[in-house]
Amino acid sequence: MDSFYLPDNDGIIRFPENSIVELACPGNSLLLNKTRSPQSVISVKCSNDAFTVNRSIYPFSAFKCTKSAEGTIRFTGNYCGSGRREIEIGYQLPNRFIRHILICFDDVLKTTFYTVHKLSKRINASQKNVSRVHWMKGEGFDDLNIIELYKSATTQSVLNSLVGLSKSSEKYISRAHQKYLAKGHLAPKADFIYGAQQTLTFYYANAVPQWQVFNNGNWLAIERSVRDYASSKQFDLEVYTGTYQVQSLPHEFTHERIYLYLSNGKVPVPRLLWKVLYNRANQTGIALIGGNDPYFAETTTICRDISHQCTWVTWNRCNVSSGCGYCCEVNDFRKTVRSLPKFKV
Repeated sequence: MDSFYLPDNDGIIRFPENSIVELACPGNSLLLNKTRSPQSVISVKCSNDAFTVNRSIYPFSAFKCTKSAEGTIRFTGNYCGSGRREIEIGYQLPNRFIRHILICFDDVLKTTFYTVHKLSKRINASQKNVSRVHWMKGEGFDDLNIIELYKSATTQSVLNSLVGLSKSSEKYISRAHQKYLAKGHLAPKADFIYGAQQTLTFYYANAVPQWQVFNNGNWLAIERSVRDYASSKQFDLEVYTGTYQVQSLPHEFTHERIYLYLSNGKVPVPRLLWKVLYNRANQTGIALIGGNDPYFAETTTICRDISHQCTWVTWNRCNVSSGCGYCCEVNDFRKTVRSLPKFKV
């Protein structure tokens, strides 16, 4: 995000006079007055509400890409947590990589433990009504048909098999009541300002199985409250979003952990999802936790509940089907969720 000129709170992008700006079309060509440029990136100078290229002056509308920019998802070669691998999502330019989402991925369980992205205080000026794109497979799932695993018929069959029900049973899976497993964003689409950033959130590595009633309930309420908080307080935030433990459902006298891929116990359904907000400028933070289980009310918390201090979160906090939630101090939360990266709070 730091690589972009951001709009003011009124939604207008203002370039400083005489500033040099790079215009890029990753993965395709740049058009200048409908003429294809041999380069995908050009540098322009902003002056008098116009842009200069090789001493010729053009309005901003003269610059276009031949098609939408192509994002890149790749392993960084670095490790995170206990032997997990880092994945980054962003745009590859000829001279550098612009990262928008960092992912800590478990290549054995085929699941993401956490993501990291930046949320701008100017988020209310973001592009609206940007079309959702199809989910993209990308890194991490080369040996797994992740697209098939998320299909409704597949998740219903797998879950029912785990708990000893017939394949067609609707005891747990019911689309009519939003009780089905969906692709739940970790770094949400609406946390990014530009459409070119928002489309990068649709890689499977940026999703985990979420019950839709939770995804569209208290989890959505948390995401909206976080954006409203960043905008109202004018804070730029680092947002860490992750998972904790595996959900289980009853099977006769036992409980079965839920996975989308049964053969090897891969793509687990998280028991909890969490979001840690960090304001690096003043080294403050908060942890928000939600229960990804519409059938079980959490009676214990993984850290001391300080929800009375989170009055800015607008949610139906103790509604079981929407996912019960609570807040904790970051350092207290870290005692249990040790995968959270280190930073001073």
